[in-house]
Amino acid sequence: MGIINAFTAQQQEADRQSRIKQGMSRIDGAFKGFDDNYFRDYATATNEYNMPQLDTQYKDTKDELTYRLARAGTLNSSMAATNTAKLAKDYDTNRATVLAQGDQAAANLRSRVASEKQALTSQLYSTSDPDLASNSALTASKNLGNDQPSYSPLAQMFSLPIIGAGNYMQGYNTANAYKQAGFGGGVSNGAKSSWRNVG
Repeated sequence: MGIINAFTAQQQEADRQSRIKQGMSRIDGAFKGFDDNYFRDYATATNEYNMPQLDTQYKDTKDELTYRLARAGTLNSSMAATNTAKLAKDYDTNRATVLAQGDQAAANLRSRVASEKQALTSQLYSTSDPDLASNSALTASKNLGNDQPSYSPLAQMFSLPIIGAGNYMQGYNTANAYKQAGFGGGVSNGAKSSWRNVG
């Protein structure tokens, strides 16, 4: 009797491991679209939306700087060279920040995908139900695949000093000038994305 019970238990465990293996195959299949290329494209889509906004901000700010310098009669001064160099440096810094945001967005999505797979794996080991694992994995994969990169207008990332005599510059509505120049205009700057969903 003991030998029979041991054999039965062994067979049951073998069947369980077979079901788990089958369930893992279905989970992996449901998430196969989330590969390195997917996350790279996700970051790229975010950057393709944000970078044109940054470039527009930089151009508008540079134009405004040139206008202020000319208005103050300091267009060819050392101050002009200093401020122009600082603006270029700010662009490089802001560009790195924007690109890092795309990388972080992709990293966050990668972490969510890994967490979902881990939760489904734990569920599978608990239930030994490959059909449940398959259905749950397909649902989770679809939900994650519908996740879109964040397409929000980029915050103003450049600032300019007041140039020239204080009385002459008083009353100059910088905020209104920025608004007319289209700062923070979102999609009006021609930003676009090549993002595609899983599936």
